[in-house]
Amino acid sequence: MVSGWPCSAEVVYHANMIGICFTTITMMVTGELWGAIEHARTHTAVLPVIAFAAIFGYLSVSFILLLIRHYGATNTEVVKVGGVLSTCTRPALNLLLLRSSV
Repeated sequence: MVSGWPCSAEVVYHANMIGICFTTITMMVTGELWGAIEHARTHTAVLPVIAFAAIFGYLSVSFILLLIRHYGATNTEVVKVGGVLSTCTRPALNLLLLRSSV
């Protein structure tokens, strides 16, 4: 970009590359890498799920970066906390409501 700031795609790309490096090294050291590769080879139904999770991970990070660019970090954090609270509160309320009706 002309202004010198990286675009969201660059930030997500480099964050993923750094994450892949750290994860691969850690899994090699602990011995989990080859087991994970063998599991993916024998259970091919896992691969679309991994791709689905990766796509939505990219979209969520891109959305957060877009919110930061337009509204600032503080407002974006308020939106993120609101999402987390609603995600955590819904199951608790369902439990309370279902338990009281039984």
